[in-house]
Amino acid sequence: MRGKLGVVVAGAALLLPAGRGLATNPPRPDLRCAQLTAERVQTTEVPLRVRVFLKVLNFGPGNSESFSARLSYRKGPSGPWVTVRDYALPFSPPNGGAEWHTLVDLSEGGSYTFKVEVDPEHKVTESNEGNNTKTVTKTFQGGTADLTVADVSAKITRTTSSGTVYTKVTWDVKNIGDGKATGSFVTVIRVSKNNGSFAELARYTRSNLQPGASTAFTDNHSFTGVTRLKFRIETDATGAIVERSNSNNSADSGELRP
Repeated sequence: MRGKLGVVVAGAALLLPAGRGLATNPPRPDLRCAQLTAERVQTTEVPLRVRVFLKVLNFGPGNSESFSARLSYRKGPSGPWVTVRDYALPFSPPNGGAEWHTLVDLSEGGSYTFKVEVDPEHKVTESNEGNNTKTVTKTFQGGTADLTVADVSAKITRTTSSGTVYTKVTWDVKNIGDGKATGSFVTVIRVSKNNGSFAELARYTRSNLQPGASTAFTDNHSFTGVTRLKFRIETDATGAIVERSNSNNSADSGELRP
């Protein structure tokens, strides 16, 4: 009796529809981040802006249903991961995929690692689940500039018999921040005569002051009918530079009495 049952079962197996056995192992997709780059973008809007490019492809022979790719970053080797966004890709045939450009605004320079995780929630059954993550680490110079006025010196160089007073004012503008002052900035010298309000005398333009660097200024003027003079220096007077602090952008000289 056992022998006959065995024959019947074997015969039933031979009657399975053609291809039923192959359907248990369909071709699978293989999702990967094919390209990931991060480059700094010059801007005065924020201390640091990075353009990230990522390209995701299906390297497998099978189609992939909808999935997502997650872009995140962290500062340094052990900082917390910050998610930038998730990119949705609905359907991907073999060799299909998508690419994106994303701007990431950061508060300071340093070493940053950008990471792409393809199918982070593991919704797609792939032929290889171990190649879904790609990273790139870049170091970007500078964070936030901080311009300050330092070493203001004002003196009378000569006074004529007619009462004309000749003055010389010198000062430095220093970048005490950890980021480059990218682009042009204006420094203005103003004068108060006889305790009056400050009026503009001249303005000077400088560009691209590196962290820790300084630039020197000298201004010569003549005045008549004055008994008291005081000078005020204001840097980045037009607000062109993104700075860590704007409270130290001006400084006054001592009072001069001809």
